Amino acid sequence: MHLHGSYADAVRDALGRLETAGLRWYLTGSEALGPYAAPRQTADTDVVVDLPAERFEAVFGPFADAFAVARPIRVPQRWLASLVSQAGWGKIDVVLRDDSPWARAALDRRRRFVH
Repeated sequence: MHLHGSYADAVRDALGRLETAGLRWYLTGSEALGPYAAPRQTADTDVVVDLPAERFEAVFGPFADAFAVARPIRVPQRWLASLVSQAGWGKIDVVLRDDSPWARAALDRRRRFVH
């Protein structure tokens, strides 16, 4: 089991694992506002991942060494899952990208910010 030392460590770990897996992703919600406004921390981090629901287990199964992994559920027009740090540092909501032209374009428009 890998325990994170802080909430930021848990988020960096999860996003780093997505990068290592070669997946495209972007932050959404309040975390995505950081480059444009004063950052504010909410109870979770929201990330959209370019991954079909059928591949979720293969990609997110190995996260179980550091996170409680909630499998995706279908809600209108999307699949939602979550990761909860086993150290108790918070939750990362995972939105699996739908296959609409808008969703594909959103991934193409993503930009990396360091803040």
